[in-house]
Amino acid sequence: MSRFMPAVAVSAILAVPITANADPFKNDVAVSLGIGTEGIGGELAVPLIRHTLNLNLGYSGFSGDFHFRADSAHFRAKLRLGAVPLVLSFYPFHGNFALNAGAYINLNQIAANATANQGATYRINGKNYTVTQVGSLSGRTHFNTVAPYAGIGWGDPFEGGRWTFLANAGAIYEGRPDVRLIATGAASDPRLAGDVATVQRTVNHDLNLLNWWPVVTIAVAYRF
Repeated sequence: MSRFMPAVAVSAILAVPITANADPFKNDVAVSLGIGTEGIGGELAVPLIRHTLNLNLGYSGFSGDFHFRADSAHFRAKLRLGAVPLVLSFYPFHGNFALNAGAYINLNQIAANATANQGATYRINGKNYTVTQVGSLSGRTHFNTVAPYAGIGWGDPFEGGRWTFLANAGAIYEGRPDVRLIATGAASDPRLAGDVATVQRTVNHDLNLLNWWPVVTIAVAYRF
């Protein structure tokens, strides 16, 4: 009996650190699928500090066509939304409430092409131009490729069961839209080129409010 007890004690002592350290070094990974103002997408999350700090990397996107008229021109536009977010989620109260910050690779873009019947006119900067004078007319937006992000969230995929509901709200700073208008006829018509440039400056000034793009998402996450 006396020989058996030390062996049991040594086994118990050796077992303690193994049991205690198993959870802190557990390598959890969670994936989520959601929808929001950046389209449909998913994210991969890993805990950097359990119950305190998570790292999230994802992708979302959406594209669609729409039509509108301006004066005598018919515009066909293509809207493309998309982002690759790299975001840290900080849980100050070790619960579900999170403060989020990071950066988005911004893929948002709008491109439009105008068509008009032969003999019709475009009115550009208060002046009339024929379709022949203008040639093809198109426009495109351009935003900053890297956009800082800040927001708040609810839900930690590493708390509770394997399934978690997530919700986030915030905004990215994507800079001025930088609308570019192109009329092929402007290459040989300085007056048209000046009017197109004036309209371009006016449009960019009017769209300054789009410096910030709202990011709102809801998702369901699964922890492996």
